[in-house]
Amino acid sequence: MELTKNVIRPIINFICEALFPSQCTGCGKIGTFLCDTCRASIPPAEPSADKEVRAVWSYRHPTVHRIIWNLKYEGIRAVAPVCAEALYDMIAEDIAEESLVGSNEEMLVIPIPLSRARLKTRGYNHTEDIARALVTSFSDSNLVLATDILIKTRDTKPQMSLANKSERLRNLIDAFTVSHSSRIIGRTVILIDDVTTTGATIAEARKTLRAAGAREVKAYAVAH
Repeated sequence: MELTKNVIRPIINFICEALFPSQCTGCGKIGTFLCDTCRASIPPAEPSADKEVRAVWSYRHPTVHRIIWNLKYEGIRAVAPVCAEALYDMIAEDIAEESLVGSNEEMLVIPIPLSRARLKTRGYNHTEDIARALVTSFSDSNLVLATDILIKTRDTKPQMSLANKSERLRNLIDAFTVSHSSRIIGRTVILIDDVTTTGATIAEARKTLRAAGAREVKAYAVAH
């Protein structure tokens, strides 16, 4: 029953999006999922405890919480470009500083994966949707979406359900592996997640990618 619901819900949402105009998640303004006024009212994320992770928005803001919730749990996948747009300026600034845009070096954009069981239940990986929209927005650069490299090998408890950082770290030990490791050796990876709290998920994924030979892993989240 749960699987059927998660397969049908995105279809219903697609039909609704075709028949009814989008509304701002913050104020309800017609024609956009996030209007300029509401976007400007969102506070930036506080610095993460993990200094190697950068996030854009504060997850405490109700509009941000609803955007992520709608994308992740309500099947409103059309909101993914809103998250990608939030990440765009931060990532563009970082890679421009290293003069990588316009060079011949491809950078791999890798979303945090779901386990096979979670993907089957939900029907899609919302973080992959964000990463795909992000790569599309960098159409004139050398960013390449790679969804088959970082693999989640087992289902884990939702990080938000765990009481503290130590539990979250234990929950993710050896949760990821790398497929096609030859594709990342010596390469720069842009790792994308929706929300980071303690940074445990990104830290474990980053460790796995580096161990497989990635030269550098730059990690970003929509919210913290």
